[in-house]
Amino acid sequence: MKNYWILVLVSFCAAACESEEYSDTNLIPDLVFNITIDMGLPQYQQLLIPNGWVYDETLGYRGIVIYTINAIDYYAYDAGCPHQDCANPMDMSNFPEFFNTCAADGIFYSIEFPAYSITYLKDEEGNRMALPEGQTVYDMQQYNAERPGNGNELRISNFNY
Repeated sequence: MKNYWILVLVSFCAAACESEEYSDTNLIPDLVFNITIDMGLPQYQQLLIPNGWVYDETLGYRGIVIYTINAIDYYAYDAGCPHQDCANPMDMSNFPEFFNTCAADGIFYSIEFPAYSITYLKDEEGNRMALPEGQTVYDMQQYNAERPGNGNELRISNFNY
C-alpha cells in the first residue's frame, strides 16, 4: 500500500511539472549593462522635474526612454519594438504612447502606468481597445533605474545583471 501512495505522489508531481513550452515574444535581446548618468548634464536635466523624460539613443538596444513622474522614482524602457525586429526606434511623438514605425500592425504601447507597459489597439476615433482574445501581449523591455543617494546620479541596468 505504501508503494501505491508513493507511485501516486510521483505521478502527480510529474503531471504538475508538465507545462506548455514557454515562448518569449520579446525580440529585444538581453543586454548586459550597468551605467550611471549625471542628471546635471544638459541632456538629462528634464529628469530633475516631475513628468520629465529624455530619450538617449546611445543606450540599450534602440535607445532608452527614461522618465519620472515625481523626480524621485525613475523608469527606463527600451525604444525598440518588442515584437518586430525593426531597425528604427518606436515613434515617441505622443509620449507616453509609442508606436512601431516599421509595420502597420496597429499595436500601440504606453508607459503611463510606471510599473509596466500597456499594449493596445485603437479604433477609428483613436480610442483604446484591448487586443483580441488570444493575441499575444508584448511588453516593452523595461530596465532597472534607481537613484543611488540624493545626488544627480541615476543608475540604469538590465534586470539580468
